[in-house]
Amino acid sequence: MTEPFASLFHLIEPLERGECDAAQSIYVTTGESPPLVSTIKTELEKTGLAIPDFQWLGWIDEARPYLQTPEKLEHASLEEVKKLVTLAVHADQFNASFLAHLCASGFIVSLIRRIRALCA
Repeated sequence: MTEPFASLFHLIEPLERGECDAAQSIYVTTGESPPLVSTIKTELEKTGLAIPDFQWLGWIDEARPYLQTPEKLEHASLEEVKKLVTLAVHADQFNASFLAHLCASGFIVSLIRRIRALCA
């Protein structure tokens, strides 16, 4: 089951090394996210975890605890993970620095770790 997500799991190491720690600052300064952020978005989209037609904007209040405290993702269900992937991918279309912020905050690496744990 981990095979479709292998390219996503390979992103854990560079994220743990801090390669996206300044992603939001870089975006604010240059108007562009680091290439790793674009790679993350592409890989999240390829997972198939995003829920088509999910009204993610109406789910922001439920997502907020995970967004503010990424450690809470350790207990997220598969359904919650799918909603969070949907939110991460689609919200970035309306706020171009959103995914950079999620990467810098540790949310994305925690989300990918949770996906890996759910695949085990």
